[in-house]
Amino acid sequence: MRTLALSAAFIVLGVGTTFGQQTGDRVVVTAESAQLKANAASTGAVPKGVTLTVADVNGAWYWVVYANGKTTSKGWIANRDVIAFDKALDFINGELQRQPTAELYNIRGTIRSERGEHDLALADCNEALRLDPRPAHVWNNRGNIWRAKGDHNKAIVDFNQAIRLDPDYQLAYKNRGNVWSDKGAFDKAIVDYTEAIRLTPTDADAFNNRGSMHMQKGAFDKAIADWNEAMRVDPKFASAYNNLAWLLATCPDTSLRDAKRAVELATKACELGQWRNAGDIDTLATAYSELGDLENAVKWQTKALELAPEPKKTTYRATLETYKTARANQEEKN
Repeated sequence: MRTLALSAAFIVLGVGTTFGQQTGDRVVVTAESAQLKANAASTGAVPKGVTLTVADVNGAWYWVVYANGKTTSKGWIANRDVIAFDKALDFINGELQRQPTAELYNIRGTIRSERGEHDLALADCNEALRLDPRPAHVWNNRGNIWRAKGDHNKAIVDFNQAIRLDPDYQLAYKNRGNVWSDKGAFDKAIVDYTEAIRLTPTDADAFNNRGSMHMQKGAFDKAIADWNEAMRVDPKFASAYNNLAWLLATCPDTSLRDAKRAVELATKACELGQWRNAGDIDTLATAYSELGDLENAVKWQTKALELAPEPKKTTYRATLETYKTARANQEEKN
C-alpha cells in the first residue's frame, strides 16, 4: 500500500463520505470537482457523477485512475468526495429534483446503465440530448448503452457523432473499437484502438484491447507486444497480465509458449484482483497444467470453479475433471 502524508485539512469528512470501501469496489464522485492527489500535489480533478474503481486504500483516501477521453489522471481521492456505487442513484435523484440539467440526466443514465437498467438509462440519455445535443461525451455514453442492449449499429452511429463533435475524443474511438470487436471486424477495431493509443499513449486498456484483436487475427507477436506495453504503462492493469499469461500457456504456436512465465503473470493478475476473479484463477490453473504441475492445476481450478458465475461453471467443472484425470495418470506412471 502506498503511503501519503495528509494535512489535517484533507481529513475532514463531509456528507458524501463513504466508508469501508475495498480494492475493486466502485464509487461515484459527489463533489462538483474532486481533486486527485499524489505526493501532496494535485494530479487532476474528477467531475461529479463519474464512476471510479478503487485500486488501493489508505485510510480515508482511495487510489483511482480517471480517463476522460482527453487525459488520464491517477491519484488519491478523499472519501468525503465520493459515495458507494449502490447509493449513487438515490444521490443523483435528489440532485435532479433540486435542479434538473442535461448533465445530471446523463449521469443518471450512466449509473442506470451500469446497474443493468438499460431502457431507463437510454431514456435519461435521450432527455440529456434533447436538452443539449452538443456534448460529445453524452453521445458516447448513449453509444455504450446501445452496445449494452445489443444494438451495435446504433452504437456506431452515436460514437460517430461523438467523434464528429470532438475529433480528439479518445474514448469514442476506443468504444467504437469495442463494437467493431463485438461484430468480429477486427481490422476496424485495431484502427480505432490505434487512434485511441495515438491520442492517449498511456491508456493501458487500449493497448490491452488491441492486443486481443491481434490475438484473434493470429498476430501473436503483436499481441504480446501490446500486452507488455499495457503492463508497462499501468503495472496494476490485471487484464493484461491475465491475457498474456493465457497466450503463453495456450498459444497455437508452441514456440511462443512459456509456462513458467505464464504462471508468474497469472499469479500477478490474481494478486491484483485480490484472488476474487475466477477468470484469472482459471488462467493460473491452465498455466500450471502447461507447466506439468497438475497438483496446482487441480487446486486452482477448484478455486476458479467455486468463484465462477453460473454460466461458466459447466466449462470450469469439465476442465477440473480433465486435470484430475491427468493427475491420476501422472501419479500412476510415477
